[in-house]
Amino acid sequence: MRFNFFYIISGFLISYVLVESKSYKKISTFYINRYLRLYPIYFAVAMLSLIAVLISDSGFFEVYSKNPISADIFLVLSNVFLFGQDWVMFSGIENGQLTFVTDFRQSEIALYQGLIVPQAWTLGVELAFYLIAPFILPSRKLIWVFLVLSLAVRVCLVLDGVGLKDPWTYRFFPTELALFLIGALSHQILMPFYIRVAGEKIIFLSKLTSMFMVVGLVCYSMIPLKEVVKTPLLFAFFVMVLPFAFIFQNQSHLDKKNW
Repeated sequence: MRFNFFYIISGFLISYVLVESKSYKKISTFYINRYLRLYPIYFAVAMLSLIAVLISDSGFFEVYSKNPISADIFLVLSNVFLFGQDWVMFSGIENGQLTFVTDFRQSEIALYQGLIVPQAWTLGVELAFYLIAPFILPSRKLIWVFLVLSLAVRVCLVLDGVGLKDPWTYRFFPTELALFLIGALSHQILMPFYIRVAGEKIIFLSKLTSMFMVVGLVCYSMIPLKEVVKTPLLFAFFVMVLPFAFIFQNQSHLDKKNW
């Protein structure tokens, strides 16, 4: 669930920097900015992880020694460029060959063990969104079109029997795109509405709502409702209050820095 919230927040912020703040007059500038925000930190963590692997002799390189050359190339490229790390979870080895699989646990070799920073698969999903965001987010019509398409893909996968199983639940970009776009709509529709209705009270309301959101998230597990009811309510609540949380955080001098 935490990844789903992360995607919604990301959609909100990227919509803000591309549509409202107009921080990037050129698409290339947006891409360069995203690169500088992600890759230096990732490479630093990756180098530290590699050092830890060499010291601990954890068997990390055994994955590469057992893989066919195609899988090794795939893993190396995804480790270096980040793109494709999420697709590692949809790849496996069958009969000694790299192939697409619906369940990464059924692979002859656990390819994900060849990721130097296993958690970085989320950045693979994030980067896919960054690639298309400048072309979709400025158009409300395109946002709705891709949102409907993304939801349709999720429904098809659920009906097919795989949509409620890992890795399809939160690692598959075509379905997770809906969460990014819901975040973008929260920015483009809800935030202007709140500002227009609340007027000068918006700062006070943002503080109050942000506090209420924190309390609600902390107490979520204690709410006496079934998960099938609580989860949709939580998502709806999060999307509704996200603009208030952004306005509250945006009062910070650090958060006023260019996204």
